Order: sequence, then C-alpha cells, then structure tokens
Amino acid sequence: MQRELNPALFGQTQNDAGTDLSAQTQMKNRVLEPSRAQHLGSLIQIEHQIAESKNQMRAMQENMNKMVQYMNENLKTLNTKADLLNKNVSKLEQQDQMIVQEASQKILQMHSRLAERKSLDIKIQEMVDRQNTILRSYEARMNQMQKILSDKDAQVIQMQAALQETKVEIARLKRL
Repeated sequence: MQRELNPALFGQTQNDAGTDLSAQTQMKNRVLEPSRAQHLGSLIQIEHQIAESKNQMRAMQENMNKMVQYMNENLKTLNTKADLLNKNVSKLEQQDQMIVQEASQKILQMHSRLAERKSLDIKIQEMVDRQNTILRSYEARMNQMQKILSDKDAQVIQMQAALQETKVEIARLKRL
C-alpha cells in the first residue's frame, strides 16, 4: 500500500500545485519510498521503545507506589512504637519521681529523727553534767561535814579529857 503525504499539511493545496505537482509528488514518493520504509521502521522501533519505556515507567511507578505504601506502613508502625516508647518513658519518669519523693521524705524523716536524737543526747548530757556537778558539791559538803565532825569529835574528846581532869581535880579537892 502506497502512502502519500497530504499536501494540505504543508501549506499546499492540490488546486495550487496543479497536475505537475502531483506527478512530482508521485515520483518523489517512489524515490522516497525506501527511505520512507526506513523511517516507518524507525518510527515503529521508536514507538515500540516509547511503549516499552511507558511500561517501564508504569512498573517503576507501581514500584514507587509500593515503596511509598511500605514506607507509610513502616512510618505508622514506627509512630506507634515511638508513642508506646514515649508512654513507657513517661511512666518510668513518673515512677522515678515518686521514688525520689519517697526517698527525700524518708531522708527528711531520718534527719528529723537524728536531730531529735541529738537534742535528746544534748539534754541527757546536760542532765548528766548537772548530776555530776550536784554530786561533786555533795561530796565537797560531805568532806566539809566530815572535817567538822572530826573537829567536833576532837573537841568532844578534849572536853571529855578536860572534864575527866576536872572530875579528878574535884575528887582530889574533896578529899582534902
């Protein structure tokens, strides 16, 4: 089947060109027919390559869509895991804060008990010191009393000795 170019496409009409033109066109067509066949073969190859490229593009687009879908699914799972991890971290932080608060309360209680003990120890030490002071003053008074008693005993012995001498003297005077 022989193909002819439509001269109207190239700005020429058949009326303008006349019969010479159609004869020339036919001759050119015969001369150009082998090159036209080559062009047609090239066009078919190009069309085939374009179709193949389109198929490859569709396949790549499908692969890209699958990758996007896969990435979206992974992002969703990562987000849920991250949310779960954040919840766990916040729970751990709350537990940690509670433990710290309990520990600080226990430490405060221990400090207050220790302060009470220290104040009680100081009071007891003051009481022991007062008792020791009282005992020392008592011992000093006892020593003074013993000294006074020993002096009085010595005086009593002296007085008894003097009384005895006076009795003996009175008895001697009575005899005389």
